[in-house]
Amino acid sequence: MKWLFHILNVVLFLCSFSLFSQELTKTWHGVSLIHPINKNQSIEDIAKIYKTDILAIKTENDLFDGKIGHLKELLIPLSPASKKNQAPYSYYLAEEATYTHKIAKQLNRDEAEIMELNNMLFAYIPEQTLVLIPEALPIRTQNQTRILAFLSAGYYAGNSWDGTNQFNYTINGRLDLRKSYLKGPLKFLTGFNSSLGFQHDVGDYFFKSIDRFEFKSQMDYNFRDDMAPFIFMGFRSQYLNGVFRDFQGDKILTSSLFAPAYLQTSLGWVFYGESYMLDVGLIELKNTYVLNNNVYGNRSEVFGVKKGKKIRRELGLSLRGNITYYKGEKFNINIDLYLFATPDQVDVDFRTNMTYRFGKLFSMRYIVELFYDKEFAEEVQLRNEMQIGITISN
Repeated sequence: MKWLFHILNVVLFLCSFSLFSQELTKTWHGVSLIHPINKNQSIEDIAKIYKTDILAIKTENDLFDGKIGHLKELLIPLSPASKKNQAPYSYYLAEEATYTHKIAKQLNRDEAEIMELNNMLFAYIPEQTLVLIPEALPIRTQNQTRILAFLSAGYYAGNSWDGTNQFNYTINGRLDLRKSYLKGPLKFLTGFNSSLGFQHDVGDYFFKSIDRFEFKSQMDYNFRDDMAPFIFMGFRSQYLNGVFRDFQGDKILTSSLFAPAYLQTSLGWVFYGESYMLDVGLIELKNTYVLNNNVYGNRSEVFGVKKGKKIRRELGLSLRGNITYYKGEKFNINIDLYLFATPDQVDVDFRTNMTYRFGKLFSMRYIVELFYDKEFAEEVQLRNEMQIGITISN
């Protein structure tokens, strides 16, 4: 398969070369943008567009006067890209092969704008490639708010294993809010994640298929780029009642808002990488709440909380990991892992989300979720789902 890999690299290189080479060129003085001259356009007009000096344009094009009527294009001198440039455009030289999202992150720019400005079909950038950088666009600050909403619907019609006909439809909604804020060496990360979904077996039951919301807040003290001490606090519960139907079809309440609810506080070290973040909680306090006595029914204990106690406290070690595999705006994979360990048990919460976007609104998601907490259920809870729906993001 090595020959296939090399052919793909050659194709990507040729495509990228043909796209980039038409915009920028190297000159004796540095790097310039090739500007096609429109009819009745003067050198003064062009200088205003690029916010540059007329003398710099004359020098770059060996012009002794300001007359450009005999020219079809003009070289506009550019400066290297930086986070403080205010000219409409600058350039970036990829000294080694890279990807647009890495450049966007390095320069605090929007990846989609870079790809559109350079007429790019691929996020891959070969080495020694000149990339045109949009500097006049609003620069993304270190204090960012990210909003992502996803709504999907599905329908199934077919036969079950016993030969009976089945018809059902589903509807799911997800909302992710993230806020990051930097002040000196302190970094604050706040997030809210919400998932709510329903399934209706036509002619039978209507029930929720997923129900979860979670607040998370973390503060890091960044004395290094790759690690930092942190303090974390999180709260998780659900919106609606969870019910179980017995053989007679009667509903039995099994869970509700704040029953259970989890409050977690952790201290430890966080390790950063280009595509991952790993929190090692050297000590974590996990509180489990059951604030609705109706979920007990005839049981003396639910979710590890004894009836009449309302709260259970556990002290242990924790591990939180996040891995993001990002291939441009269209395709990415996000993996979240949470482990909490005490001398008596280990809790596992694993979630993978693969997203492929086609168009500005529509996307396809494949979700895998694995959950284990022996106080919740003796068996491992596994769920996977394919969704096609509408994505809204800022």
